Amino acid sequence: MKNIIIQTLEEAITALKTAAETGNSITLQSPPDAIYYAGSLYYLNIFKQVQAYYPQVKAEFIFDCGDAGAEVICAIQDGHKTIKSSAKPAIRAKLKAIAIEHGVNFIEIN
Repeated sequence: MKNIIIQTLEEAITALKTAAETGNSITLQSPPDAIYYAGSLYYLNIFKQVQAYYPQVKAEFIFDCGDAGAEVICAIQDGHKTIKSSAKPAIRAKLKAIAIEHGVNFIEIN
């Protein structure tokens, strides 16, 4: 599975188009700390749009929340399925528990 960092809908379309042509699955990821400058819904909407264009492609999206705290909970509530966090260990443990409770994959970055 290929992992591609995307910033725009156009980049996401290009990535999924290539995956569709080659029959590969793909993981799209927001840039580091995207929660601070683009926000949760911007990237969630990109992913939902590109999935609608290429529903046959098995795709996952990872939203990078950097060291954010409460914003991660908002991203979970918005509907993200995979969150990446580099929050302080005590905060990260709480966020991970909340993510798991909501069926969200949680990737810890030390």
